[in-house]
Amino acid sequence: MKTYRDLQVWQKAITLVTEIYKISKGFPIGKKLCAFAPLNLSSYNNS
Repeated sequence: MKTYRDLQVWQKAITLVTEIYKISKGFPIGKKLCAFAPLNLSSYNNS
């Protein structure tokens, strides 16, 4: 393994995130904010 990008978990996470963005692209802005707000808060709380 050379970098974290070589890890299967990293590659699967990127695939998942890409799919989520594709699906949510058509959402109205209010729905996007409601859906992703908990994720944003958790990322700040864990840092």
